[in-house]
Amino acid sequence: MGFWLRIMPFLDSKKTYYESLFSFFHGVGSREDVKEKISKYIPLLPSKFGDLLNKYTPLRNHFKQENRPDLLRLWKKLAEVSPKVCLLVAESGMGKTLVFQKVFVELAKKYPAYHLAFVYCGSDTDQRIAQVKEQSRGKEQETIIFIDAFDEDYKARTQDYTARFRELILGLQNFKKVFISARIQLFERDAQVPTQIAKMTFLRVEIGKMNKKSIESFIAAQFPDKAKQAKALAIVKGKEESLFYRPLILTYLDFLFTTEKPFYFLAQIYAQIVKEWAERESKVLNQNEITQEGLSKTENRLKQDAQWLAKNLYEKGQDGWQADELKTLSQIKKDALSRSFFTRNEKDDKYSFAHKAFYDYFLVLNLLDSSIREEGFVEKPSNADTVQLYQEILTEKTDSTRKKVIHFLNNTSGILIRSYMSFCCLFLT
Repeated sequence: MGFWLRIMPFLDSKKTYYESLFSFFHGVGSREDVKEKISKYIPLLPSKFGDLLNKYTPLRNHFKQENRPDLLRLWKKLAEVSPKVCLLVAESGMGKTLVFQKVFVELAKKYPAYHLAFVYCGSDTDQRIAQVKEQSRGKEQETIIFIDAFDEDYKARTQDYTARFRELILGLQNFKKVFISARIQLFERDAQVPTQIAKMTFLRVEIGKMNKKSIESFIAAQFPDKAKQAKALAIVKGKEESLFYRPLILTYLDFLFTTEKPFYFLAQIYAQIVKEWAERESKVLNQNEITQEGLSKTENRLKQDAQWLAKNLYEKGQDGWQADELKTLSQIKKDALSRSFFTRNEKDDKYSFAHKAFYDYFLVLNLLDSSIREEGFVEKPSNADTVQLYQEILTEKTDSTRKKVIHFLNNTSGILIRSYMSFCCLFLT
């Protein structure tokens, strides 16, 4: 995916440095996509801010409990005060990466004297950090380094992630500040975060769930059209803080407009988003001959490509896969992708998932058809979000079967029921 590194000895009034932030930005989205996301950033709040003030008393000099700052304000202050290592945790889809990108951009604008580096974790995290050290030319002590998505680090995924965390931190101890983001399952409680490593102090900050007011603000910004805005509000009504509190899901609300079905599980939402995406892309690929049969075949092939990609990325521990091995997906021109689940790296023409949540969903499909074994998968904390989706789909399937049996019993005569039950007993014995 890559890293950003920017040394800024003075403020460029033309803000040309903003463009340079994306020089090494691959596999996460185009420069234009990221700039647009940052421009539409909706402030998110830290969870349990009172507890945070009690844990780290120096923050009381800058913030009061009744006036909780958004994460951007908080993180800009954390750039100035200790502790050395600040950990941002949240569930999948809560906007950890976007928060870090926004903080990075704001620090670059306001504090040009800072040396800033941004590393996306993956299969070669150590190499990326080594490149940062080399390009910072021994000035690590003046550099703030962002380590995004620690849970996607290959060693953290495949080995003891606590030992890997310690190894990573020790390698970063010469930097001025270390900002790390990770899925909350790896650091659910403060007790799971080291109190000190090599005399470095730590602070854990959790992203709070979006409340009804912030969700409505997000929807208003996302959908200027009043009719679409009303439709989006109707979908989330009553489930704002139980299901639709993730910024990622809110950005795809228009993919849910075509169905009247209510949503009870996150897995149902992803299934509908996948369906809508596949339909849109199949129309792009079948412009000359749009038939229902042709569209359905293309939709299925796109989903198969996505499932195959997830399986191979998981098994091989890679960040991307060659486009020419994804026969249907690779036919879609980059500019035709309608908010795709994928990014296509211009440098080496490899595909990757645009967000870990989409990767999770297609991993679940592999678990369901036994392409990936449950054994050894469900126990890992880094797979917790995937396992949750898996369990939701299994629950939905069980409920569906139960409802069919009840419907059968309610609409069948007593004689047929007794015959059916006798057959079942005979079969079981």
